[in-house]
Amino acid sequence: MGTRGRSPSRDEELALRRRVGDRRMIGWFYRSLAPYWPRVLLGTTAMVLGVALELTPVGLMKVVFDDVIAEQRLDLLPSLVLALVGCYAGGAVLGSLRMATMHILAQRMVYDLRRDVHRHLQQLSLGYFESHSTGDIMSRLSNDVGAVENLVSHGTDTIIGDVLRIIGVVTALVLMLWKLALISLIPVPVFIVAIILFARKVRPYYERIRQELGDINAHLQENIAGIRVVQAFAREKHEEELFDRSSFGYYKAYAKGVWMWSTFFPAMGFLTSLSFLAIIWFGVQWVHAG
Repeated sequence: MGTRGRSPSRDEELALRRRVGDRRMIGWFYRSLAPYWPRVLLGTTAMVLGVALELTPVGLMKVVFDDVIAEQRLDLLPSLVLALVGCYAGGAVLGSLRMATMHILAQRMVYDLRRDVHRHLQQLSLGYFESHSTGDIMSRLSNDVGAVENLVSHGTDTIIGDVLRIIGVVTALVLMLWKLALISLIPVPVFIVAIILFARKVRPYYERIRQELGDINAHLQENIAGIRVVQAFAREKHEEELFDRSSFGYYKAYAKGVWMWSTFFPAMGFLTSLSFLAIIWFGVQWVHAG
């Protein structure tokens, strides 16, 4: 390994990541999926078809209530039941295919990413390793790469699936009663602004969590590697205090992040509930008005 220029410190890297912004990071993430496009296409197709089958029973149940029950069309019941069974069975098969595909994709992507990061580490200057603790580097190789795995296997799946469900529900509302569709869309701008503000607010806390976890790993690595020296000079109590300080710092940073999450999502859920109540309120009035 050579000494190619001055390596940035951890604080400088943190400032650089903040300047890069979420959009560029998300752009890098989705560009990195390009080599795996067959699996991405298979998983996405299974997701789209699965969401379609998930929403189809809503329309079938409308036929059950309007025709089978209200109009006494019992001859339609067997075919409707078979259609519902087909939707549920197809959804289960597609869900299994989607989960297997996305998790295998995540593991393959993480395997390649770990290999690339390790190769990159071998080419860094000595100054980089002097300004970064071993625990911080290990945290990048394990926790940060693990976060990418979670984003591929769960985050992308959840985001795309929820977007497709929203599109499907709004489309159904537009076809049935466009006024209700407009009411259901009222909270959307509020959601978008709230998510942007929340992401900006919560990001520093999770950067702090990663730093504190890196400090814990660094302390453990150095303590275990030098345990003979620690015991020889009776420094056990001192090392316990240092570790407790790092561990408590991680706890405080994580607790702050949890409080923000536990405040944000219930608030968004409450706003969604108000939108649902507005749909019921106006929908019932319009039905009675003819």
